[in-house]
Amino acid sequence: MAAAAIDARIKHLQHGKKDDWRPVGEGVCELRFLQTGPGWRVYFHETNLGTVILAIVPKATPDGAVEA
Repeated sequence: MAAAAIDARIKHLQHGKKDDWRPVGEGVCELRFLQTGPGWRVYFHETNLGTVILAIVPKATPDGAVEA
């Protein structure tokens, strides 16, 4: 189920739809997911050429473990 939710959110990004995200610094943003169970963090960066997915990591990963 998590894979389907992540896939759907990435497809929304590809079409310019950013519905729930937050900046985390250095031009990197994080998609936020409202779901039950273990969560995931999806980090992305937007350029003039499009959206670049930087990392998809389990939410249990400490915030400092993924550097911008």
